[in-house]
Amino acid sequence: MVWQADSRTDGWCLFANRQDTDDVACWDLRRDPQQVVVIHDFADPGWEHRAEYPTFYAWRQAIEDLIEFD
Repeated sequence: MVWQADSRTDGWCLFANRQDTDDVACWDLRRDPQQVVVIHDFADPGWEHRAEYPTFYAWRQAIEDLIEFD
C-alpha cells in the first residue's frame, strides 16, 4: 500500500484501505479522534473526502453491510 502523505494528511492515522479503490480509512486526530474519515488517496486537494462515520463501530457496520450486499 502506498500512502501519499502531505500537509493535508498531517494528523491522520491510517488504519485500513480498500484494495479495489484508492480509498483509505483513518482517524483525523486533529478534529475528533473517535470519528472515522474515509478519503480517496491520490485525489486533488478538495476532492479526497469520501465519507465520515461518528465511531469506529459505525464504520465497521457499514463495511459489514457492504459485504452482505455483495
